[in-house]
Parts: sequence; C-alpha cells; structure tokens
Amino acid sequence: MRLSEHFVDPSSYGPYNFSNIPGTIISALTPETPAHMLPDDALAGLSNKYDKVVLILVDGLGWDDFKGLAGRSGFLRGLCERGSSMSLATQFPSTTACNVTTMNTALSVGQHGVYEWFYYEPGVGEIIAPLLYSYGPNIHERGSLMEYKDVKPASIYPRQSIYKILAEHGVRSYAFQDHEYATSPYTDAVFDGARRYGFVTPADGLVNMARAVIDEPLKRYYYFYFDRIDSLSHVHGPGSKETEAELEAFFLALEHIFWDRVKDKVDHTLFILTADHGQAMIDPVKCVYLNVEFPEIKEYIKKSRSGRYLAPAGSCRDMFLYVKDDRLDDAFHFLEERLRDRAVVVKTRELVDNGYFGGPYISEALASRLGNLVILPFEGQSVWWYEKDLFEIKFLGHHGGLTRQEMEIPFLAWDL
Repeated sequence: MRLSEHFVDPSSYGPYNFSNIPGTIISALTPETPAHMLPDDALAGLSNKYDKVVLILVDGLGWDDFKGLAGRSGFLRGLCERGSSMSLATQFPSTTACNVTTMNTALSVGQHGVYEWFYYEPGVGEIIAPLLYSYGPNIHERGSLMEYKDVKPASIYPRQSIYKILAEHGVRSYAFQDHEYATSPYTDAVFDGARRYGFVTPADGLVNMARAVIDEPLKRYYYFYFDRIDSLSHVHGPGSKETEAELEAFFLALEHIFWDRVKDKVDHTLFILTADHGQAMIDPVKCVYLNVEFPEIKEYIKKSRSGRYLAPAGSCRDMFLYVKDDRLDDAFHFLEERLRDRAVVVKTRELVDNGYFGGPYISEALASRLGNLVILPFEGQSVWWYEKDLFEIKFLGHHGGLTRQEMEIPFLAWDL
C-alpha cells in the first residue's frame, strides 16, 4: 500500500531491507541460516562464510549522499568496484531508535518495539525517550528515568542481542561507539554479550578496531557506529557543505587509519558499510505545531499518568498521536481536512495491516506503544507539538518519514 505519490512503500523493496542485515551477518559467521537475510545478490561474487565480519554503520547516510561521495572519493569508488553496492530500504519509521535496535538485536521493529525517539511506555505511563532512558520534563537528559523506581530497563528493552546469538557459536563480538553513550541502560541491554569500546574520537575508535581485527584470532564480529553525519545533517541540513566535509573526513580516516592497517594483514573477512536512515530538508519556521495552530486537538488526546498530554511521540516527520479511542474518527477527519496540503494522516492500524512494521503481526511490546493515529508530512514539511525549551523544531534536516530521501540507504560489502 502506497500512501502517497510522495512516499515509498517499504514492502515494495521486498527482502532488500535493513532488517535483513543482521541475519546475513549471523549466516556469514555461523552454520545458521536465519529466516530473514538479504538476497544472495546483495553479496554478489563474495563468499557466504567468513572468519570475521566488520560492520560500519554511518548514522544518517542516505543513498543519494553515498552516491555523491562515491563520485568524489577514489577510495570509496574502489570499494564499490571490488565489492557489491546497492540501495536498501530502511525500516519504518526511518529513525535511529528503531533501526539501531534491530542491528544489535537481530529483531525487526515489529518484534522489538523500540520504534521511535519518543513514544508512550505503558509501564511508566508517560512519553519516554528510550535510547536516553529519560522521560517527563527531563526527557532530553540521559538517564532521568532512573529516578523512576517502579520500572526497570529490563521491562523496556528487548532481551535478545545479536552478540549473544553469535556467542552461542563461539563468535566473540566488539562494539565501538562514542564514549558518551557506550555505557547506558540501553546499551547494557542491546549490546549484552559484546565487548564495548567507547571512543573519544572516530580516529580513536578506528585505530583500536583495526588493532582488534588484526590481533584477534578465530571467529569475530566488529560493530562500529558513527553518528556525526546525522548530527550535522540535523543542524545544517542533508547535503550541506558541513555534512559533506564531515563525510569526506570520515572516509579519509576510514581509509588511512583503518583500511591501510588491515588490508594486508587479515583474510576471510567481510566488511559491510550501511546506514540506519537518510534525512530530508525541512524549514523549521514553517513547522505546524498542532497544539498552537489547532488548539482544539487537545480535546482528542489522551493524558499520561501525571496528567500531561501524551504528546509528542515519534518525530516531526512521523508524528504519532494517542487519541481517545471514542474520538479516533473525529480526530482523523479533523486533521485530514486541515493538513491535506502538508501531510498524510493515517490510522496506525492501516499501517500495521499493510506491513509497514515488517508484517501484519506485531509484538505486544510494539502494539502497546504505538499511537493510533500517524501524521506523515510531505517533503519539506514538519508537524510537531510545542512546549518552549522542551519540544521545538530548530533543525534544517530531519527523518522518520516515508520520502525516498529518508528511506533509501546504502549497502556496500567487500572482502579480503
């Protein structure tokens, strides 16, 4: 089901989806053949089994930006020529929370339920930010949910991890990411079974990952997460000179600090480079704040345990609303009429039934957290909820929606 000519239908990509990368990694390192893997041509010409796999995940690197960089970088162009490169669809919502959780648990968003940056958590009775483990007036502060003693991380996060699956086959795993969040309630759960390294700079992480790839014998898996492309795309916009400069700097570091060290010293090793989502340009000045422009909407919205409106959830590119059950139709028609030139308004049940979360059957974890109405802005548009100094849109780039720029990501694989 395609909601609009402006959007992509995730199911139209078939198995060429981000959610099938973890199964491909498990298959490459173990005797297992998971049910969900990328098709054979994603690794065209490469082996099926390896001693080591290195996965580099560049947050916010859309397919168009990847192609543009490949045209300027001889190193990246060479990797594309020696390996296999193609575009994949990321999962909907096109956001870090959903896709990074999938990469580290080998569970689709429909299974693990961590679907967006903000959403309602039933055990807390409030909107939370799951990756930050935060909620309420301190929702942007890492760890603020720790003061809420009635809930534990184990009740919020999935208990499966790709690292524990690999460990059952004797594969040791390493995870490299920024030191600011290398250890947290979220990473304690989804990185369970991995040896974690929190780097101060990407160069620090790359040189230490190179050493681990060279020195460690036997079966190994290495995960490297780089977040600065996403951060700069938010602030300056995707395709900005600042974002392009950071991309070029990262790939120079990847070439000279990592690749030059490992290329002649390892074999039977698969390298994968991909992303969790792309980004779309928005104009923050034109953001539609529902509770400001249409204050009547508040009468439709459920309230949290503390009496706050259950808003906002998702992002300004995929805003999920928790509407009173007996007012769902009223809210749908109210918003559809007022936003028809700026967004698609759709009942979440329709998205579930049409496989937008990976299939018509979703876990109780996801079902209990989803809002029952979704606003999906067109390209360049954004819709959100306003609370001064808490929920305001200041970014020039964002993601979460269904435009091609947000949904199409690169997949590059090469080996030694």
